[in-house]
Amino acid sequence: MTIESRRGWKQNLIIQGATALTPDKCLRGARIVIRENRFADVQSAREAVDATHPARAAEIDAHGLIAMPALINAHDHFRGSWLPRCGNPPYENVYQWLAELHQQPESAFPEVRRRDTVDNPTLYQLGAYKNIFSGAATALDHYMRTAEDLYAKLPLRMIGEYGRESLLRAIDKSGTHPSWGWGAQEEFQYAQEKGLPFVIHCEEGFDAETREELPRLAEQGLVNANTLLVHCIGCDRKDYAVIAASKASVAWCPATYEFLYQQGGDIRPALELGVNVALGTDSCLTGSVNMIDELRVASAKYQEWYGETLPSRTLLGMATVNAARALKRDSDLGRLEAGYCADLLLVRAKADDPYDAILSFDTADIDLLMMDGKPLLAAERHGELFDQAYGPEGWTQVNAGKTPMLVIGDPAALRQRVRDIVGGDFNPAFLPFA
Repeated sequence: MTIESRRGWKQNLIIQGATALTPDKCLRGARIVIRENRFADVQSAREAVDATHPARAAEIDAHGLIAMPALINAHDHFRGSWLPRCGNPPYENVYQWLAELHQQPESAFPEVRRRDTVDNPTLYQLGAYKNIFSGAATALDHYMRTAEDLYAKLPLRMIGEYGRESLLRAIDKSGTHPSWGWGAQEEFQYAQEKGLPFVIHCEEGFDAETREELPRLAEQGLVNANTLLVHCIGCDRKDYAVIAASKASVAWCPATYEFLYQQGGDIRPALELGVNVALGTDSCLTGSVNMIDELRVASAKYQEWYGETLPSRTLLGMATVNAARALKRDSDLGRLEAGYCADLLLVRAKADDPYDAILSFDTADIDLLMMDGKPLLAAERHGELFDQAYGPEGWTQVNAGKTPMLVIGDPAALRQRVRDIVGGDFNPAFLPFA
């Protein structure tokens, strides 16, 4: 089944009546205009009274729905799109977990060996649908470079081109851990020249070694406005002051910290100092099921760790505009604003405060998820949009619980392919359909 959009297809669409959210404002009864796959206008009902319609625009009634930018997963490992989680926590640092993970077949992680029988293209497709079914249209895959056509065939926007390194040990102790690129300095320079992020794990642990990683990366000149530091759970306020001054970003993945280390570090100083904090799921092998789960874990753990509420508006920013900034895509992703890519998430309102929708929706509550004005996942009322975008062969219907939904491609066939490969059941929670 092809999931390519029809050649030259561009969408003109008017979405009427939604409550539109950005981290900056809430517009009730909004009118959202999509012209040729970008947002052309986003206005309140009062502002939109005399607005003109684009030619040949379809209309969607969105009264009672919450509109927000499609979510962005700032840190994922698509090869790790597998459940259940694996590990024997608590660990002091990620290096202890990696030592267990990469044991030979007698490893304590038999499910990982089972996953290793599945080819990369199939694992990446699983990772794509994991994100789509949680309202995300964009994700960064933090790993070695892979074939460009693999990324191109995925049914969402994959951020796969950027400067990269895995761990500080890969820089300092050559041979102990594989480098994920051409070497840290070369990758950092490449990111600088191309205006891309430079992504590296940093201080994933609480022991003396990992707590020194941020200062050592800074000493090597690897921390600046292009740098996305993943985790930073060993960082203290002094470290976050360095990160804030450098204008670097942090990818926060609290579900992983709770599982692997049974503590979460100290993210509050980062927020107080104005560090750009983006949310990521990390790998399912250690992290959350998907972005829906990660948002709820972030909210619950912040309350547990600090005895105060992390505002839903802040969480929405972490999963949209902050993530876009961390990925150096803040000029075209992460906002419901004119000129931005028409990446849209419409969900049913289930809370009094519209911003609390970010914590209260499930897959079945998604009315429409779009990327570049093209539908990825939707309620069955949007069948005409899918036909226009992909033709009748480019999408399928699945049931999220008892709710029929339309989805790009054929994730049910993908799940069956994995079952055939592993020779048994495969029903991961991130494919939430019957």
